[in-house]
Amino acid sequence: MQEKLDRRALGAALGAVLGLTYTLFTQMVNYFVVPDLPLFSDGNALFKILFGILIGAFLGFLVNAFTNGVAGILIGSLLGTAGVVFGGLSRAASTSSEATALVALTLLYTFIPMTVLFMPLSVLLRWAAGYYFHEGVVTVGGMVSRWRYLRVILGMIILAVLFGSFVIIPVDGRKILKSMDEYIRNAQASGMDNVPTLFKPVVEAVQGASSTYSLEWTDDLSKYPSTLGSEDAPAQVSTLYNVVVARFDSGEKIACIFRLNGSLYICSVLE
Repeated sequence: MQEKLDRRALGAALGAVLGLTYTLFTQMVNYFVVPDLPLFSDGNALFKILFGILIGAFLGFLVNAFTNGVAGILIGSLLGTAGVVFGGLSRAASTSSEATALVALTLLYTFIPMTVLFMPLSVLLRWAAGYYFHEGVVTVGGMVSRWRYLRVILGMIILAVLFGSFVIIPVDGRKILKSMDEYIRNAQASGMDNVPTLFKPVVEAVQGASSTYSLEWTDDLSKYPSTLGSEDAPAQVSTLYNVVVARFDSGEKIACIFRLNGSLYICSVLE
């Protein structure tokens, strides 16, 4: 019994390190990538980091809770996938019923592939906990002084950063964000005179708004289906367009859809 508890504790600790690294990186990296723009934050960064630590710790504990390694890996992978599905449906539910149905259908078809993708992580947590368990409990100072102890944790941190790098705003997205920022500043400074024609429908709202605002870029148009202004469904256009939402401290909110070449497609005021 003591052996199982020790291994579970090691798994939970290693999972917490993975969760902390991944969520901290994903919550902070874009502020360093685009330091000169006011990027949007929902104010839940600390909660998301703590949640990531707990999820990682739980996954690490779970995959090491079974004597049979295959059972632990399989159950851990299934629950990890279930967590992704629940998170996706929760986000979609806050937009529209159409977006929720689309996300649910997508997740249904990708459930098994996602479970397979979770397996390497589960295997890693199982192997790493077993490695430290069989090496014996060592102090932090001992780990630092012995590369063979430290390298496993460093490798896990690097892996978490690599996975987290997928949230980095791409170069095209950064250019679009800068264009949106320029349009807003020009509209507040000179009204209709120095903005593209397609931006003019939102100029009145921008001029009446505060000078402080935040910008959110996304390539998931299902989050803002009301901004499309066409008969195209979000699933059809999401690979061709990106959206930037500007939220002003005074309460106004606008969204502009951009083509991938950086040109405007449509802008509208969001309720």
